[in-house]
Amino acid sequence: MVENRYVSTKEHVKEMYAYSQLKNPISIFLMASLAVLWVIELALCIWLQQFPVYSVVFLIAAPIVIGLWVFSYFKAVKLHIKREQELYGGAREIVVTADDDTFNFCPGGENRKSLYYSQIKKVRRTKNLIIVISDANLMYVLRKDSFTQGNEEKFYDILGENRVNFK
Repeated sequence: MVENRYVSTKEHVKEMYAYSQLKNPISIFLMASLAVLWVIELALCIWLQQFPVYSVVFLIAAPIVIGLWVFSYFKAVKLHIKREQELYGGAREIVVTADDDTFNFCPGGENRKSLYYSQIKKVRRTKNLIIVISDANLMYVLRKDSFTQGNEEKFYDILGENRVNFK
């Protein structure tokens, strides 16, 4: 069995949302593609010395879309922190346990959520976090430096024994 116990902080929330909104492969691919197309369109307009209406609209809209994408990250972080303040009076302690049969998530000492490993779709690692994603696309977060029983390697061993996909 492993136990991970930590207090949710702004840095933790920022890293979690950075993964989910900015650093996931689909977002990176889409925004990089948009940026490359923007550069190509701008180069073509300058080279041909023509700025048709559709090019001007694209050259204005693409940076706005990228800006809104980044803005949504900051808005999500701010909203998450505001919700924790309103619901719990501030940051709360999160307790996560994992044994041979179940993964258990208990925010603030209440409303324990248990998942069977077959309900875990994937696990992703960031610099400081382990993000467990359920079949319902809910994120359950563990901090790598906050194991109170067992350790990170033991947690990965349990996931491997239960055939959970992790990277």
